[in-house]
Amino acid sequence: MSFLSLLLKLILLITFNKYFITFFILWAIVCYFLINNLFKNCEKYKNADKSLYEKYPEFLRRDWDNWVFMRLYLGALFLLWIKLFGVLSTIIGAWIAVRYFTNGKKLEEKNEELTNKLKAIARIAGRCFLISCGIFTSHKYVDIDYEKYLGKLYDKSENYSASICNHISWLDIMIMMGDNGCGFITNIGVKNYYFIGTICTWIGSIYVDRQSKESRSDSLSTLEKKLKDIYEKREFSSLCIFPEGTTSNGQYLLPFKKGAFTSFLPLQPNVIKIESQKSLSLAMDIIEITNHLLLVCCVPYHFVEILKFPVFSPNEYFMKTYIPNNKKESEEDWVVYSDVIRKIMMESSGLKNGNNSFEGK
Repeated sequence: MSFLSLLLKLILLITFNKYFITFFILWAIVCYFLINNLFKNCEKYKNADKSLYEKYPEFLRRDWDNWVFMRLYLGALFLLWIKLFGVLSTIIGAWIAVRYFTNGKKLEEKNEELTNKLKAIARIAGRCFLISCGIFTSHKYVDIDYEKYLGKLYDKSENYSASICNHISWLDIMIMMGDNGCGFITNIGVKNYYFIGTICTWIGSIYVDRQSKESRSDSLSTLEKKLKDIYEKREFSSLCIFPEGTTSNGQYLLPFKKGAFTSFLPLQPNVIKIESQKSLSLAMDIIEITNHLLLVCCVPYHFVEILKFPVFSPNEYFMKTYIPNNKKESEEDWVVYSDVIRKIMMESSGLKNGNNSFEGK
């Protein structure tokens, strides 16, 4: 008996098994309520006052016409459980690997060898997570001459303190983790999440209590020290910063917060580009994370392009010539640095200049 015949018999046996049929009917009902709830939860955004979107175009979803109930329902019915299984397996697998290599060790004992192993785990976990969600990434290296900012014969060193990236959704973290195994800045509550908290801590993430002004101030000092330690090779982890501080619809680049720029250390810019009009968008913009996760898992696949730029290393020319000549009255120096990075990212990616920030959202 051929392999195909055996496989066909197995499929028929499972398909017509009364337990499988019962499970499938129950799952179909669950999926119906999930998608119905998704539409209800997001209806307020779809039907929001148009004047709000005219005022805040950075947060306008551009894929509402692609929200077809039956298409999403079938996606949930056949894809959701597979994708969630892959996601959970990836998280648990990464946690087991991290616990194995850090067993009996304190965070302060993390050396270069252990850090490199943890970064490798983070890269593998990030890529597996994305594949589980049906997200496929490609890279494009953008060659830019920084002469007008840094002067002639500027240093083209590849050593940098952190990666900088635009922020579209929570998936950006996994995209950048899969790219370079980096840690990130996240809410203090993540530290206590099962499995995830352990992984985030050991790959070098920084936690912030965004409700506490004191915590935000302390985190800025922690960030500045970490950036310096990474740049000077006293720390071997990687860090990715999303300086917008919130997510947009992927068409705009919002104003940057100061955290990454006050130290004037070299940074490596990145831009995540998504397609948001021909299919369901990966942008989170204003919808809640649980609704966004459901949306992502109901679509078969997504394609993402990462634009990678050369390292920008502020030098004497930048600090003593470019900044004084381009700084507005009463403007701090770091603002000029952040504006230059924003300009570089926008000019080469097609992102529009967004004027609204987290407060507007």
